Amino acid sequence: MKKYFLTSLLCLGLYFPVHAQVALITPPRLDTEETDRQARELGQQAIQLARLNRLPEAQNYLGLAIQLSPKLPELYYLQGQIYLASNKTTEAITALRQGLRVAPDDSRLYFALGGAYVRDKNYYAGINAYEQGLKISPKDAAIYFDLGNAYYLTGKADRALSNYQQAVTLKADFWQAINNVGLVSYEQGKVSEAILNWEKAVKLEDTAAEPRLALGTALYAKNDRDQGLTLVKAALKLDASYGDAAFLREQLWGEKLVNDVSQVLRLPEIKVLLKAKS
Repeated sequence: MKKYFLTSLLCLGLYFPVHAQVALITPPRLDTEETDRQARELGQQAIQLARLNRLPEAQNYLGLAIQLSPKLPELYYLQGQIYLASNKTTEAITALRQGLRVAPDDSRLYFALGGAYVRDKNYYAGINAYEQGLKISPKDAAIYFDLGNAYYLTGKADRALSNYQQAVTLKADFWQAINNVGLVSYEQGKVSEAILNWEKAVKLEDTAAEPRLALGTALYAKNDRDQGLTLVKAALKLDASYGDAAFLREQLWGEKLVNDVSQVLRLPEIKVLLKAKS
């Protein structure tokens, strides 16, 4: 499960096409209290524009807001998130780093910067940003999950596992983290432990395809073929994209689990199911 839990505008699904640029308005000169109020209002308008897919206009509003009040860290945070929504990772990183110069103790900026670095495949920089933010706000389960993913992407499975476990310690029903504990455990040869975690994840989220597919694969590999196939079929009916090995690797499935599921996916009845779903 390669999913990043940025507490950001990205949670609103802001991955939109870019429209034509519009001109920036020249900011009026106002007193500090009034300019801060105006800047925050412009930030809210930028959010609304982003929700309407009008990302260039949203950026222009934020540019104006930052001209009005260059010391409000939330504006840089919003700017970074809308750049990310526009797939402008470099610009997002620049905006977030500028925000940290204004507010070096703002954990939200560190967390957003970590996500931007990871998207840019600069995993070690992302790890550093996440860890800096966690020094300030150490109770964020979603960030431990993101940090675990970043460590996994660098090949540090043990560090990934410890962060997934910390996420679950902070949020007991965090099924995505429980699922990823299973992914790491399976690659480490701890099959029974992986199965227990996937069973728990399935109970927590009855519409999640990934833990069902993983659990079904593990049971099938242990010769519990009837139950395994039942779970695999249920998973693929929920989301047929999990029937593609390349997609599974993107979700941080290791080679042992991918090899095992590939044997199941080659079965004629599974091929028929996937063809019907395509």
